[in-house]
This record gives sequence, C-alpha cells and structure tokens, in this order.
Amino acid sequence: MLATASDSDPPMRGALSILFAVLVIDMLGFTMIIPFLTFLVDDLAQDAGVTQTGLWVGFIMAAYAVAQFLFSPFWGGLSDRIGRRRVLLIGMIGNTIFFTLFGISGTLMWALVARFLHGTFNANIAVARAYIADISTPQQLGRRMGMFGAALGIGFTVGPAIGGVLSRPADWGWTGLFRSGLWVAHPYLLPCLVASCFSLVAALLAFKLLPESSTVAQGEESEMGGWGRLIDNLAGIRKITKHPLLGPLMWSLFFYWIAFTIMYVVFILYT
Repeated sequence: MLATASDSDPPMRGALSILFAVLVIDMLGFTMIIPFLTFLVDDLAQDAGVTQTGLWVGFIMAAYAVAQFLFSPFWGGLSDRIGRRRVLLIGMIGNTIFFTLFGISGTLMWALVARFLHGTFNANIAVARAYIADISTPQQLGRRMGMFGAALGIGFTVGPAIGGVLSRPADWGWTGLFRSGLWVAHPYLLPCLVASCFSLVAALLAFKLLPESSTVAQGEESEMGGWGRLIDNLAGIRKITKHPLLGPLMWSLFFYWIAFTIMYVVFILYT
C-alpha cells in the first residue's frame, strides 16, 4: 500500500499527477463540446430534416451524464476485482476512441451513441477517488480530494476554450492546412482529436508511471459486483436524502447542478 508515502516521494508525486490529469480529462469530456454542440446538431439536423435542435442538444448532453451514472458503480466494482490502474487505463483508452468518433459524427444518432459510449468509458471518476483513498492517510485525504475541485476548475476553463477556438478550422484564413474535405465535412473534429491526444498521452503516462493501489487486485474477492453496487447506491441515495443533516445538503447540490448544467446547455442556444 502507498498510504504511508509522503507527497514528496517521486512515486507519490507521479501517481497524484497522473490522477490529476485523468480528472482534468474527465472534465474536458463534459465541457469541450459546449461551444460547438449546438452548431454540430444544427448541421446534422439540417441533413436529416429535423427541426427540434434544442431537444437533440439536450439528449446528447444528457446521454453523457446518464452513462456516467449507470456505469460508475460498474467500473468501481470492477476496479475492486482487477485493480484501479487497469480500469483507469481502460477509461482513458475509451476516451481516446470516443472523443474521435464523436468528432466524425455523421448523423444525430451517431453523435448520441458516441456521446453515451464516451460517458460510459469516462465514468471512472469514482475509481480515481478510490485510488486517492487507497494511497492516502486520513490526514492526507481531505487535501488530496481537493484535487477534484482544482480539476473541475481547469476543465471548465480549458475545455470550452479547446472546443470553441479549434472549431471549424477550414474557415481559418491564415492557413491552408485544414482546407481538405475531411475538415470541411467534419468541422468539429479538430478539438475532439486534440482531446483524444490528451487522453492518449495520459494513458501512456499512467501505463508507465501509475502503480497499482488496490490490494483486491492481489487476490481478494469483491463482495458485490458492479451492477449490484448500482442497486446498492440507489438505495444509499434514498437513505442519504432522508438524513436530517446530509439530506438538505444533497438536495441543495442536486438543484445547484441542475441550474449549473442548464446554464451551460442553454447558453449557446441563447446566443
């Protein structure tokens, strides 16, 4: 176990840095499409004769979150059996593939399925949390969990910038590099490819530098499978919402995140 290691140890610094990269890439997966999603849906809807652009924007944004909700317990349970490191690597490889597939979407259904599958493989944020818990003492845990807040801030800053600035490269007047048919047919592929490269680099670094943290991977058996944990988590959510102290906090967070995501989804439709 790495729980007694200091943050100043090189293996610990490497592990925490890789985890931070994973968390930032998770946030990129959610935020990068915000600037161009409406325009992507507009283009695909015109080809299909669909007029309900806002509805499809909502479906595609929701598909990612629904997949994360459904598959987070599955990946968490799987990481108990085969190790955190392997599951994190699977998630980053999935990110690399489905970022690109979303960028070359040719139909609305293609975009919806690619986004759902992206959310499925990107549902490893719970595994990253478990990894931090594995390698941390109680005194270190709070500070290290603060990485999530920092990753959220960077993701919501860098993600929309990548998605907006790199969209429609064929329209850039200062270079002819992106004027081929590929970039004209798929004007939002470039930001997706850049995000795929980030995810691939993170996967390679994790493969080389990230040690295994879970002792379960060395032979212990998990008591409950991934889908069993989903049912258990649903029951746990119900109990928490009825708790006199935690319940109001959970409901406050629930309504806050509804308002937060509505703002981001509607903003591009509005402007």
